[in-house]
Amino acid sequence: MECGIIYIKIIPKSPKAEWIQYCHIFDALPDFLQLDFQSTTSRINENYSDKIIVSLKDDVHPGCIVLSEHTEEIANKLYELFDNLLLDVLDEHCVRCVYAIGEVDNPTDDISIHQSQGNGLVRLGRFLDFNNEIGIFKA
Repeated sequence: MECGIIYIKIIPKSPKAEWIQYCHIFDALPDFLQLDFQSTTSRINENYSDKIIVSLKDDVHPGCIVLSEHTEEIANKLYELFDNLLLDVLDEHCVRCVYAIGEVDNPTDDISIHQSQGNGLVRLGRFLDFNNEIGIFKA
């Protein structure tokens, strides 16, 4: 199925926070940051519930799968919310948001984006990890 795929990667440069880019254990984040992330992902999931196929989960580097025609809209909002959140907390822009439209095999909200499969996800993942440039990018 052709879907929109959006993924956020947190890449702080400050020495006190750079460990976050390598962290994949949500509970390892400070409590206040966990709450901020949960609030942000809940807000996106609620506001775009009719457009999201695989919702954002509580994750250090969250991602979602959406109806293809709403990909750019949701990616921009997701980037804006996470960038503002981390700018307030870490005092730096440190969000890399990558989105693409591509094939996803049987997307369902019963699983996370990390368990999903398809050529679109492979292409997005390669572009996401290509470099650590901050901003929002279409793969």
